[in-house]
Amino acid sequence: MAMTNPLTSLWNLIKVRPADPGDRVATSIFTQTTAGVRVTPEAAFSVSVVWACIDIIASALSSSDWNVYQGVRGDDKTSAVPNDSLHYILNTRMNPECTAQAGKRALALSAVGYGNGYAEIERDMAGRIIGLWPIEPDRVEVRREIGTGRMFYRITQEYSGGTIDMDPADIFHIRGAGLTGLVGDSVFASTLQSVSQPIALDQFCSAY
Repeated sequence: MAMTNPLTSLWNLIKVRPADPGDRVATSIFTQTTAGVRVTPEAAFSVSVVWACIDIIASALSSSDWNVYQGVRGDDKTSAVPNDSLHYILNTRMNPECTAQAGKRALALSAVGYGNGYAEIERDMAGRIIGLWPIEPDRVEVRREIGTGRMFYRITQEYSGGTIDMDPADIFHIRGAGLTGLVGDSVFASTLQSVSQPIALDQFCSAY
């Protein structure tokens, strides 16, 4: 019978366990403010200034080329590969129903507004990427398996109901700024008070 190294056992007891990425996101979206309103991404998008700022960033990102390169990262010999099939998906047509610019704009809006942009990666029988399908960020939870600590994406089915768990290799994830690096934190969680004021004012004017 193999003996367990005492130092390994001690390290397993004191090491920091990986946090569940979904916990931080879940607690940062719905928050009460001093203005008396709850700030959600949908409510924040209704503020014209907020929407204009996010739309400018998303439009700039979507209109630029997302090139595919070959070589070693940081090496002077790195070169673009315009004939790569992935280059066509990122710059011409993301999937049969969505142009590349529309898909990139959707991902950028989600990444800037919600903190995370998600797309399902479609592959052919040979494992080659043949399409990206953007997913609404409020349908996606980034979780960890209890015991193994393996990260996975839990997606709420839009029509059939229920959820489906997907491996990170099957999800294209654009992360905003976040403290863990695994998921982006909600932008509005850091700007609650300033965003809540115009929302509260609009509600008051409408009621008056």
